[in-house]
Amino acid sequence: MSFPTRLEDITPEWLSDVFGSKVSFTLETLGEGPGYVSDMTRLNLSSDDSSVPRKAIVKVNPSFEGANEIARRYALFEREALFYKEAAAATPIRTPHVYFADADVANSRGIILMEDCSYLETRPSVSDTPPTPNEIRSVMNSAARLHAYWWNRDPGECPWAMTPDDALFQTFMMDCAEGWPAFTNSELMALLPSDAQALAERLPEEFGPKMLKAMPRDRLTLCHLDFHIDNMFFEPGADDPIVLFDWAGASWGRGTNDIAYFLGFVLDPETRRANEIEALNHYHETLVANGVTDYSRDELTTDYKLGTLFALWVVPIAVANLDMSSDYAHKLISNVVTNKFSAALDHGATEILDSL
Repeated sequence: MSFPTRLEDITPEWLSDVFGSKVSFTLETLGEGPGYVSDMTRLNLSSDDSSVPRKAIVKVNPSFEGANEIARRYALFEREALFYKEAAAATPIRTPHVYFADADVANSRGIILMEDCSYLETRPSVSDTPPTPNEIRSVMNSAARLHAYWWNRDPGECPWAMTPDDALFQTFMMDCAEGWPAFTNSELMALLPSDAQALAERLPEEFGPKMLKAMPRDRLTLCHLDFHIDNMFFEPGADDPIVLFDWAGASWGRGTNDIAYFLGFVLDPETRRANEIEALNHYHETLVANGVTDYSRDELTTDYKLGTLFALWVVPIAVANLDMSSDYAHKLISNVVTNKFSAALDHGATEILDSL
């Protein structure tokens, strides 16, 4: 089926083909402008067919050229569309139900038409209330089931997901490295204690090449990469309460990359330290319960330590691309900087860099 790649090209005829019934619609804008790597809107749907949802979310490439350039450079939009088209149904965790997803890879364009999950709860990153231990446990459970299912599979099953040896992944890592001076020369450095500042000063030269060298090449699994609480919906009381979305960064790696990213993103150092061991234990136990038999708890600890250093990639990316003029964005990046550097230093980031 052919498909539109701009919001203005969506028609009742196309939606009727997707749902198999006559459909009309109106648009309800959700977000636009710099900082978004897609244009996203809600469709309010009308149909005599009761199986057609009353609402749906549609995502297409961003109309803002700066954001679209980022999306093209890293193949973000087509990667997410192809995850939903080819992998979401098999992946044994909750993701938004997708009615249609496809990508024109040659032109780096695509469309995703999916469930409107606004009936579920969210847990914003910038909050005075951190996730509860039970919520952290639920996130670990979902991550372990995701990683166990894709554990040690052939990356060719999801060729659109980056591997550590992909040229695109290497470009991404080197772009991160080039972005570090913008951080080290910013006011955000003042948020860090002296040992964290010393670590940050090393990263422009060392982060990209040393992370590329250190990334494991065996026992890989499909990772989300941007695995943080703003990319999750919550349904308290459900047997499977986490719905994970925004798969533009899907990549092959050790699952601890996702775990370190999550725990070091939203949790302040005190909360992370209080919950970290239990979270890692539950993650490993759930991996084993779902069939992973070649990965010890000690190996997980080693990978997690590396993951806390790797998770710093988000700092230069955020500094380069977030609009810091809003109080929310400034608070978000400030929290991320302090939380992630704290996690990395707690787990020997300086010593890891020295060893590589």
